[in-house]
Amino acid sequence: MITYQQHRESSGSEDREYAERFLRNKLLEIGGRRPTLVDPKKVSYEDLRENFLARCVEKKLRSLTKDHDGNPTLATLPRLDAFFGNWRAADITQADVRRFRREGKQDGLSDARMNRYVATLRAMFRQAAKDELITANEMPAHFPTVAEPNEARGALFIKPEWYAPLRRELDEPLRSAFTLAYHYAVRVLELRRIKWRDVDLRKRIVTLPGEITKTGKPRTVPLPSDFDRKAGKPDDLVFPLGDFRDQWRAACIR
Repeated sequence: MITYQQHRESSGSEDREYAERFLRNKLLEIGGRRPTLVDPKKVSYEDLRENFLARCVEKKLRSLTKDHDGNPTLATLPRLDAFFGNWRAADITQADVRRFRREGKQDGLSDARMNRYVATLRAMFRQAAKDELITANEMPAHFPTVAEPNEARGALFIKPEWYAPLRRELDEPLRSAFTLAYHYAVRVLELRRIKWRDVDLRKRIVTLPGEITKTGKPRTVPLPSDFDRKAGKPDDLVFPLGDFRDQWRAACIR
C-alpha cells in the first residue's frame, strides 16, 4: 500500500499569482502532478477555449470584448475558432500550428499578428494544463512564432536631450517614476507595485520583489542621482500613479 505525507511550504508572498508560480515550479522539481479531472484525450478545442475565457473574465483582462451575442471573447479567437473548431486538443500538433500560420500569411496577415494568434492558442493549452484538463502529452511540443523587433507598437524612444525638459514638466509621483524608468527600464506594472519597504534611500537601491517582476525573480536596481522623492510609510506605494496618460501627453506637447 502506498502512503503519502502532506507537505506544506510557504511561498513567502501574499501575491496569489506568485504563489501559483511557486507551486508549479515545486511540482516540476519533483516531477509529479495530480491526475487530470477529466480524460485529457477527450478534451476538445472548445473546452480549452471555454476554460481560458473563464480565466480571462476572472482576471478582468482589458483585451476582452463582446461578441454579437454579448458574450466575452478575444479579438484573436474568431480565426482560431474557424481553423481549430471541433478538433480534439490532443490532435493539434506543431505541424497544424505551422499550417495555421501559413494560411494566415496567405491572407496577408503579418508575422507579428500571427504571433498573437499562436500566443493565444498556447495560453489556452497552458491554462488547461494548469487547471488539470490535459497533460503535457496532449500539448504540441512547440508553438512556432517568428522573432519580432524588441519594440512596442507606437513606442516612443526618449532621446537624451528630451529627458531633462520632460522631467521638469511632470508632477510627482509621475516625475520620479519616469526618472527610474528612463535610467533603468523598470516596467510600468512594476513601478505601480513598488512599496517604500522596497526602497533603501540610504544605500540608494530599490529591490523589486519577485511577486511584482515579469520573470518572477527579484532584482535590484540603483536609484538615479536625480531621484529625490520623499519617503513614505513602508506599506505605501512609491508611485500611486492612477491614470497618468493625460499628464504625460500634456508634458510631451509642452
